[in-house]
Amino acid sequence: MTAPLDRRRVLTGVAASFCAAVAPTLVKAGAPAVLPARGDALDALPRDLKSFDPGIVGDGRTDVTTRIAAALTSGARHILIPGAGAPYVIDGSMPLPAGYGVTLQGQAGAVLLQKSLHQRTLDGIGVTDCWIRDLKLVADYPRIYPGDRGFRGDNFYAASSAIWLNGSNNRVSDVEVDGYVTAVWLGSWNGRENRADSRGNVVERLTVSNADMGVLLKGQVGAVIRQVRARDITLSPGSPNPQHAVYATGNEAFRSSNLTVTDVRTDNCPNSAGVQIKFTDGFLGSNFVSDRAGALNMISVRNFAVSGVTARRAHDQGGVGALVIGLQNSDGVTRSKDGTIDAVSLAMTADASRAITAIGDRIRARSVMVTMTRPAGSESPDISLAGRDSSWELELFNNGAGAGIGVDVRARPGVETDGMDVDLRRANRTNGALRASPGAINTRFRYNPALVTAARGRQRIIDTGTATRIEPGV
Repeated sequence: MTAPLDRRRVLTGVAASFCAAVAPTLVKAGAPAVLPARGDALDALPRDLKSFDPGIVGDGRTDVTTRIAAALTSGARHILIPGAGAPYVIDGSMPLPAGYGVTLQGQAGAVLLQKSLHQRTLDGIGVTDCWIRDLKLVADYPRIYPGDRGFRGDNFYAASSAIWLNGSNNRVSDVEVDGYVTAVWLGSWNGRENRADSRGNVVERLTVSNADMGVLLKGQVGAVIRQVRARDITLSPGSPNPQHAVYATGNEAFRSSNLTVTDVRTDNCPNSAGVQIKFTDGFLGSNFVSDRAGALNMISVRNFAVSGVTARRAHDQGGVGALVIGLQNSDGVTRSKDGTIDAVSLAMTADASRAITAIGDRIRARSVMVTMTRPAGSESPDISLAGRDSSWELELFNNGAGAGIGVDVRARPGVETDGMDVDLRRANRTNGALRASPGAINTRFRYNPALVTAARGRQRIIDTGTATRIEPGV
């Protein structure tokens, strides 16, 4: 039986002192999630899939959807999918059993090949205590949009996923997914309505390629996502679907809570960030590494602690930056609040105009380093900050021919900016290293003139705010 999860141990790369420092700001969690006894603990003799039906063959041609579905709901608690010379062909959805725990385990070479669009290959509505492990799922269906419907399906019952689960205490381990819109969907739709009562679900050691989303989750309590490897998150550019390795979604009235996401590596996600967390109360994150992608978005996240965000050849997600905390768009302002972020390194692409946009209150950011490669004529701010009572410790470097504002502290429509503290440790080649724009109140800038340089003929400080204080830095 698997030992109970310890959330502090899950935070790979976060020092114990850091956890202790931020613990008072986090939403108080209940007892740690406990992985239940899985199917193999309940069924001493796992059954080979073919023992249910000799007609279940993996030859890459024969449709065995109904045959496998019958085996899954037969009452067996531990089912083995043997490796075959070719994939098992699936053309539709296969319900997982509700009411008792089942372990579905693939053996070496076991592959399920989905041929039908808008299906949930392993459909776990109402399923609890399920363990899906050691399996590969591949989708091979035409990319066709029926009307204005995206690949995620109508209303909230999402389609086009390899694994769809809306119950509690489920676990997905050592699974590889290729070609699906979503690899693992942790949903909240029960067939009638959305309910935020899915608890203790775990996704670990997931490999995803040629997808829109690796893990998509909504209305989860105490979920743990760890060790996700995502490559080519580019399945349907221009579609209604977002594209992320890990994506927590919802709305202001329907939120997840006590979410842990650690050790996510994203290679090539050109349209967005590898990790996007929205509408969540209590978020612990660490060790996010991305290449050819944005780094991290946190939109309407309350009480968070994040450590270790690294982005190489980072995109600016349409001009907002590789790191986005809070958001302002045509729908209004969605800010994040009460959190810490530590050990951030962003190396932006040559066409990136911004590295960070932050709109939020009581945010503490330290050890944040940004490297820009600005083309000539590019003058927008590297970093744009708005909100109340926040502090940022920064280093900025520009390796390109162009130079822009380093840090711009500004008010935004509907956002009061008051009490922003910026400690600029180092900076080079800026058209003003620090700027307090009109509407910014009680901004404090600290910098060391020996370590902060501006472009020739430009000032280090541009102050058009109110009650700005300028102090020597270290």
